[in-house]
Amino acid sequence: MAGRYVYGGNMSGAKIPFALDSKGNQISILDYYKRGSPYPIYCAGKGCGALLSHVSEFKREGKSGTQHIPAHYRLAKGIDHADHCVFKTSGNHSLGVDLSDQDVASALKRGDDLFRIHIIDTDDQHKIHIKEGDFVNNPNVNAIKKDYRVKGKKSTYVKTVQSLKEIYLYGVDNPSARNKIQLMVNGEKRLWSDFFFSIAQYEKLKQKIHSEGVVKAAVIGKVNVVRLASNHNPFEHIEFYPQKRRFGSDNYPVAKLTKSMSSSLFNFGSRVLFYGGFAIETNPSKLMITHALGDEFRTIVSSDSQVVEI
Repeated sequence: MAGRYVYGGNMSGAKIPFALDSKGNQISILDYYKRGSPYPIYCAGKGCGALLSHVSEFKREGKSGTQHIPAHYRLAKGIDHADHCVFKTSGNHSLGVDLSDQDVASALKRGDDLFRIHIIDTDDQHKIHIKEGDFVNNPNVNAIKKDYRVKGKKSTYVKTVQSLKEIYLYGVDNPSARNKIQLMVNGEKRLWSDFFFSIAQYEKLKQKIHSEGVVKAAVIGKVNVVRLASNHNPFEHIEFYPQKRRFGSDNYPVAKLTKSMSSSLFNFGSRVLFYGGFAIETNPSKLMITHALGDEFRTIVSSDSQVVEI
């Protein structure tokens, strides 16, 4: 292949929607996993052939809101495009999310109190898939990797539910820290107590949903019922023990699993933390819990990256 090696770090380049495998077959970014994550892969620019790497989709949380970044190909470390390649740009740039990939546990020990949620849930995946389609059909060769310049202390990125678990348990063990820890989601800073909801806080979450609509949150629940798919309902559902209330309706959290998910991830009686966008289910044909028993709020779980046992 024609691409050249460059000593002394990463070169810049556009995000690339297409690559070539070792046999010269073109692989769209949409087909990368369908093709079995081929390696090595090369730039499809005419006469280029620079070695590429695959970058999974991700999201950034900032003051202006959420940015959904579709999956793409980029130059492998130390590799540059051929001089004539349409995907070649100038300058040295780096993917900003890597610069602040700090360890959450270490950040908590240091006393850091702001965390940006970069976990992708079902809603984020849908938005990213739309962007991936647009990216493949209308690639922007000037979409270079941008410098993410650090101005002062950079807040910590939270990329996994395991990290969310660490923040949750830290708040449980350190009650005085709960009013200091903030989590940024959808451009909004929320206190620890307005993001994590265990069984005693289910009513608070329900009221928040009523006033705001869909609420991104982490719910802590104990698996009570696993409902398998049926002719009546092709999706599996996980019901968690409800918050029983002396006055008013009981509160039942429910996780609807997409067809790519298996209920084997949820063990009966286990306690889990699951992250997503929660809403009140009102459609009688979709309810798992009848109104006579209480109110049902649910999220959709499409990846095991949204769930962790706690």
